[in-house]
Amino acid sequence: MIATDQEKIRKGWRGVAAQQADGADRASKRKAGGDRRSEAYRTKVDTQQNDVNLDQPDGNSRATALRRLRKDRLDLHTRVMKELSAHAAMIEAGFRTSRPRDPLSGLSRLRRAWKRATAEERATFRAEIRDGEVE
Repeated sequence: MIATDQEKIRKGWRGVAAQQADGADRASKRKAGGDRRSEAYRTKVDTQQNDVNLDQPDGNSRATALRRLRKDRLDLHTRVMKELSAHAAMIEAGFRTSRPRDPLSGLSRLRRAWKRATAEERATFRAEIRDGEVE
């Protein structure tokens, strides 16, 4: 029961964060095109003000996902505002692919740890195994 309540709280905060990011994106979104007639644009004096893509999110950010979902899949965008993560919605929409991860076995973890261990740590571990101190 406690785990269920914690899950609800986590999903609630995920929705709040998504709503905040979406609100900020909507506030900064401008129409495509921009100013192409003013003297400032023609002389390239003020490119920051005239660049229509300045505030547009890019990459794999949450803002980019929210903008794409709002444009193409409004049903999933609505679910992101309540319960779903932006990444999971992008996968469900088919805009991203999920790569299943192979769970590491105990032996794989040991091998990985062994590679990172110093010579002194390896010698200590070998001694513990010989003496039967490892549980």
